[in-house]
Amino acid sequence: MGKQESYGAQKVRLHLPDLENEVLVFLLKQANSLFNCAIFALRQSVIWFGRSNFHIEMVKNELQTEFKENPHYLMLYSQAGQSILHKVAENFSSYTEGVSAFFQGTNLNKPSLPGYRTKGGLFEFTFPAQALKKKYDEDGIAKIGLPLGWDIKK
Repeated sequence: MGKQESYGAQKVRLHLPDLENEVLVFLLKQANSLFNCAIFALRQSVIWFGRSNFHIEMVKNELQTEFKENPHYLMLYSQAGQSILHKVAENFSSYTEGVSAFFQGTNLNKPSLPGYRTKGGLFEFTFPAQALKKKYDEDGIAKIGLPLGWDIKK
């Protein structure tokens, strides 16, 4: 028996003013809604059209094209919205692999379609480093500015 490694995690707690906190929670809720919309669209393609091939790059492109006018997508910075749609595409790609393995007999459990997240919940999204704006206040403390979507900027 080998030596077990232990891992630690550190919670980072943000202490934001009320307005910034409300904006961040709003964006996280929009991300959750976008995730659920994308899950719905792909589940419908399986249920109604029997779609079974989810080539990940093709699905990513389809989702980005289909959701570029979605109100939840427009609230988020485009690269943040794309990262959410890519996560949905990865979920369905994994589902396809699981179904193939099930019918080949290498997976004994039939996979189920990816499910929805809790309505009104929060979902994480990511920004590439290039999108973040780093500024310093008069005390020399670094502050990071998050880019917003087009509909919030209006």
